[in-house]
Amino acid sequence: MRLLLLCSVLAALLLTLPASALAHDKGTVQHKNKYLRSVVIEGYCRDNVRAWQLRGAATYERVEAGEDPVDAQQALLFRHAAEYARETQ
Repeated sequence: MRLLLLCSVLAALLLTLPASALAHDKGTVQHKNKYLRSVVIEGYCRDNVRAWQLRGAATYERVEAGEDPVDAQQALLFRHAAEYARETQ
């Protein structure tokens, strides 16, 4: 179940959410929730590069990337790097 892994990732992200992710709306709770839903959760649900799926007997199996690989961590890093570059110009 990717959802269990996703919840632990989201908890960690809430603690370390970068200022650039909140810059558009002064860091309101609504903006944080929208950001987490539309960017973070959506990205991790589509991730097929680093994802693992929980199988029976509490074992995990790596999800195959397929033809269109999606790496949520890489996408988030690129997004925040681009936002940081725009902010610091």
